[in-house]
Amino acid sequence: MKRIAAFLVLVILFPSCVTAQEAMNRDKIDLIVEAAYALNGKSEVVVGGQKFNSDCSGLIYGLYSAAGIDLQSAVARYKGDGVKRIYQLMDENGLLYYAWVPVPGDLIFWDNTYDKNGDGRENDYLTHIGVVVSVEDDGQISYIHYHTGRGIMIEQMNMFQPHVYADVVDGKTVVRNSYMRASDAPDSRFQLAGELCRNFAMGYALPLR
Repeated sequence: MKRIAAFLVLVILFPSCVTAQEAMNRDKIDLIVEAAYALNGKSEVVVGGQKFNSDCSGLIYGLYSAAGIDLQSAVARYKGDGVKRIYQLMDENGLLYYAWVPVPGDLIFWDNTYDKNGDGRENDYLTHIGVVVSVEDDGQISYIHYHTGRGIMIEQMNMFQPHVYADVVDGKTVVRNSYMRASDAPDSRFQLAGELCRNFAMGYALPLR
């Protein structure tokens, strides 16, 4: 019972913590989102005249650099690929969280977006990363990420309907969750962005040293 009570307290209180961080970091968030829209549709990550790697973690480094946050240097002391290093940095600073409704500027981490270790099983963790660019009143999330083969693009996710690809609203098809698992990965019943989402992180609240 104590564990359940503690969990409920976190679920109730944590959204207010996120809201407070959003308010305190509004200027940084706006710069990150502005940079995201500017890069949408491009194939290379160039921000402020600086070029970053053309991959998912490179995009994150570039977007956050627009807000004066040097994630690339901050993760240098960790081991692993870019996604894992960024995750460790967020974890160490207590900035990871899980929610149905995130905040623009938040980092998104996904698992099992492809068969990273090549064993044909769904045991590939921290395989992809993106950034929230907008959240609608109904919980619809637009996020930006680096899509292998298609470049930088904004796609959709909805944590209230994680298993729904699309539905029809006023006669129009509305995508709720974009396909996230790589087409050449072994078949899985989990394919959509909402299904593969691991958690979010308030990277913009990272203490600058």
